Amino acid sequence: MHIEPTVSLKDGLALYVKVTRELASRLPPGPERDNLIRRAQWANSISHRGDWANAVGSYSPNWPEESHAE
Repeated sequence: MHIEPTVSLKDGLALYVKVTRELASRLPPGPERDNLIRRAQWANSISHRGDWANAVGSYSPNWPEESHAE
């Protein structure tokens, strides 16, 4: 059984970041709040990696090795 996603990965991560930051803002300073902030930062970072990978003119992950091939 295959289920089609209703939102893209990037949109899902953006929603996760928004909700997680909102939850963290309602908590008093402490480990639980810090954990939520860390999770939001991680998700935000992951969502932007796709931007880099899909950028026009971006290098292949194997770029240094490919440039030395003869």
